[in-house]
Amino acid sequence: TYLPPKLFDHFLTELNNRMDLSDCRQYNVDHDPNSIIGEEGLQRLQIMKDHGITRLTIGVQSLDDEVLRIMNRPHGHKEAIESVENALKYGFDVNIEFIYGHPGETLDNWIDVIDRATELPMNEIQMYRLKVQAYGDFQGAINTYRGGRREVDIPDFKSTMMMKQMAIDILN
Repeated sequence: TYLPPKLFDHFLTELNNRMDLSDCRQYNVDHDPNSIIGEEGLQRLQIMKDHGITRLTIGVQSLDDEVLRIMNRPHGHKEAIESVENALKYGFDVNIEFIYGHPGETLDNWIDVIDRATELPMNEIQMYRLKVQAYGDFQGAINTYRGGRREVDIPDFKSTMMMKQMAIDILN
């Protein structure tokens, strides 16, 4: 989704030429918030609209700037909110995704994130619990938080389950 608008348009044209989407009721594209803000982001939104895309999933992950920094995300909460607002202005159904249980998250900042998310007029919120599992020989950056190599706490299982329940209660 970071393709320059002209190349993004070409990609969607070729995809649509190769796939019969006539029976699709929903056509979804996943995005990083930064890919649909600014002048190029607005161009991408129009291109998707022109190609019949109806729904956007935006990987917001958090609305807490410190947690986003720890996640190494390329956006802050302002960009995330702007991306949701832009997508809604173009008439898309909007789904935003969050990760809970990430290093740096606490029950308090998670509750704040979900409270702020409920103020956004999006259509759907998805939540994913962070699970850290080794993959082959590559342990990943998240494991640098274990063993005290960084000064960030990782929420334990009980805390993450409380985060999930609090989000369910707030969203209800």
